[in-house]
Amino acid sequence: MTAIAIIPARGGSTRIPGKNWKEFHGRPIIEYSIETAKKSGLFDQIVVTTDHRSIAEVAGELGVMVLWRPLSLAYDHIGTQEVASFTLNQFKDWPQYACCIYPTAPLMEPDD
Repeated sequence: MTAIAIIPARGGSTRIPGKNWKEFHGRPIIEYSIETAKKSGLFDQIVVTTDHRSIAEVAGELGVMVLWRPLSLAYDHIGTQEVASFTLNQFKDWPQYACCIYPTAPLMEPDD
C-alpha cells in the first residue's frame, strides 16, 4: 500500500450534533468525502476512523475500511494529528502517503 485517505469522523460533535452523518441534499454528508476520495483514484485504501455506529454503517455500506478509534481519541480536545497517528499505527507497513479528508467537505472535487 502506498497511499491512504484518512477520514476522521467522530460521533460527538457539540456544535452540530450528528453532523458527520446528517443528510445534505438527501445523502449523509460523509458520503460526499468518501465518494470524492474514491473518484480521485489516488488511494489504495480509504479509512474512516470513528467511534459511532451510524458513521461506521455509512462507511461500511460504501465499501471503505472502518477503524474504530478508542474513546480516548473521541473528545473535542483531540486533534487530527493524534487521530491520524493512531490510524497509521494500525498498519504493519506505513503507507508512503497519507491524506486527511474531513467528513464535512461535500463540495470537494476529485481534482482538489
